Amino acid sequence: MESSHNDYLDLLTHLRLSSDYQSLEYYSLTVTHLKSKGLTLEDMNSCVSWQIESMKAYSESRIPPQPSKKVMSLIQSQQNPPMLSVPSITSPPFTLNEPILQDPVIKKTLEDLIKDHEQLINFGANYGSFDPLGKLAYITEIEKIEDRWFTFLGRLELMNVVSPKFKEETGMFLEGMGLEVGGFYELMDTGKEWMRDRAEENR
Repeated sequence: MESSHNDYLDLLTHLRLSSDYQSLEYYSLTVTHLKSKGLTLEDMNSCVSWQIESMKAYSESRIPPQPSKKVMSLIQSQQNPPMLSVPSITSPPFTLNEPILQDPVIKKTLEDLIKDHEQLINFGANYGSFDPLGKLAYITEIEKIEDRWFTFLGRLELMNVVSPKFKEETGMFLEGMGLEVGGFYELMDTGKEWMRDRAEENR
């Protein structure tokens, strides 16, 4: 448990210091997800650290350390700080072999969407070096591409084209996050606002 905890802390540090937009976005989602539960990264670290030290104490027949007021509050409420260790989504929403995706118009729409998204993600690898206005503009472009995906996938959903396996994995992912679909989109929006605030602070 201690090793996993240290690995997780190392990961968070890497994400926080990364120049890549996707890494920074994941960090922002971690922060805002915890905040929605009334927690901070420090709270999570304190609670897990106390659990680790208590386990060590019990194994060595020692008295466990006294928990802080925050940790005690979490224990009493039986609320475990989320580590955001959730199931991954590995299945694609479609295989590209579906008959509907062979339609010239739909196929071109998908190809353009994939190309534009890949270019934007590659450009965002240097997000950390952007000036504040550049960061704000980039976040807006990310929102635009996400809206395009939302519209495209929504249409495929209505046509019953989206893979059942993808739906299953998405459901497990959301369950692991403790969120409904609407709550996840709200978290994404909150995460972007957090990143906007960080950019605005440096203007």
